[in-house]
Amino acid sequence: MFHQSRLNTSGGDAITSGMVKFFITSAEYRARFGSSTTATPTVGPVTVSGRVLTSDLRGLRNASVSMTDSNGVVRTATTSSFGFFSFADVAGGQAYTFRVASRLFRFGARTVTVTDNLTLPDFVGLE
Repeated sequence: MFHQSRLNTSGGDAITSGMVKFFITSAEYRARFGSSTTATPTVGPVTVSGRVLTSDLRGLRNASVSMTDSNGVVRTATTSSFGFFSFADVAGGQAYTFRVASRLFRFGARTVTVTDNLTLPDFVGLE
């Protein structure tokens, strides 16, 4: 009711009634608060997982999967009996190179930027 009575006494003009305090332009905002108010997004720890397969698409057990960050820090995981592997607590927002080592098969390296929980495409061995 208060707002309605204020509008009625000012002829329905919100500005005259004092209900609208002010609008500032983007130039005024930058002058008052600085040129940039955009925060840099951060990415928390994520999980990266995948599977290593033989050339005939069976899971390859006991293969060594390495994950190397841009600083050269290497983490390794060993595949399960069905070829699965996982890296927990991976810092998101970074690029990592994944390599698979096996006595029986060769694998190509992959570089991936990790921004969220990720399941990598299967690594398929070459004889």
